[in-house]
Amino acid sequence: MSLRRREKENDGQETTFRFNETLVRSYSDTVCAVRPSSKRFGLDCMQQIRSARYIYIVSDSTGFTASHALTSVMAQFESVSVDWAGDSDVFNTSQLEVRTQMFSNVNDKVRLTRIVRLAATMKAFIVYTLMTPELNEQMVSYCYSLNVPCEDMLGPMVRNIAGFLGMHPSGEPRGSTNVKRKPLSDKYFSRIAAVEFTIRQDDGNLPSNLGKADVVLLGVSRSSKTPLSVYLAQQFGYRVANIPIIKDMPLPKELLEVDPRRVFGLTIAGPYLKRIRSRRLAETAGSFDYDNMKYINAELAWSKDLYSQHPEWSVIDVTGRSVEENAAIINELLGISTVSRWRPLVLVVTCMAGEADAGGGSATCA
Repeated sequence: MSLRRREKENDGQETTFRFNETLVRSYSDTVCAVRPSSKRFGLDCMQQIRSARYIYIVSDSTGFTASHALTSVMAQFESVSVDWAGDSDVFNTSQLEVRTQMFSNVNDKVRLTRIVRLAATMKAFIVYTLMTPELNEQMVSYCYSLNVPCEDMLGPMVRNIAGFLGMHPSGEPRGSTNVKRKPLSDKYFSRIAAVEFTIRQDDGNLPSNLGKADVVLLGVSRSSKTPLSVYLAQQFGYRVANIPIIKDMPLPKELLEVDPRRVFGLTIAGPYLKRIRSRRLAETAGSFDYDNMKYINAELAWSKDLYSQHPEWSVIDVTGRSVEENAAIINELLGISTVSRWRPLVLVVTCMAGEADAGGGSATCA
């Protein structure tokens, strides 16, 4: 059998779409070609692909909603290694591996059919957000006929809210040409300005502007200062500055003039930080001591001492947390600070199993 595209015949009828393993084989060959590191484990790349579990994300828009929801779901399964849309080039042989694939802007039945058939061949699970009723019904019907497990992430919510409001949904994906676009709001442009400010203030740049920042983040290298700063700016519209904590180096004097309720110190467990830095060193040349455990503990001890000198600052342990989770914590604390004139030190602790006291004593795990 061969892969054939669905085409219109002269009489206006559609031919039967037939799919076989040609596309699967092509996909597998491509994956193996870009993953030479997998050979280090002594395993055949094709065997690794066959042993992995697959989750397909299908959307008639960007697919970000389903992707974010799936991220939260997969966090419930600690023993599973997730490769988000091919981000990893190493197969983890000690854990069950789940590989994801995003299919965005799926707005016709032909493409939908191809995806479901591919899922059936790869024995994949499909999560989808399809606002168009026809495509939604096609997905349910076709997955059922091919015995492909699937989950509608938005359909039930849309139906329930429609009943609650007593209204009919438009049935159009967000951003569709059939949906009347609203003019960009002042809040949108404020978020853009916040992102621009945050980029300029990255990694301790322009300390004279610290007084203009809504949030100031402190932390040692690779404690997620930059991604957290950008997310806070883009998602919440905060103007964020971040300052690196470097052992034996003083913090900028302008920091002492900032409202302490806006300052957040980030801490992280030592072994967790070591893994992040070791991966970074593998990608770029860096300091010899950068992922040395003794040096890391000394840096974390230095940051702990700085935080203890300023008990009015909030301290957040980012160990094992996503950027989104840490941003939500900061946003909540900022909301509390607008109600009360003074806020005590908040120490949020999340320690990985077996990593208590790993951060040079920077946190106590309960």
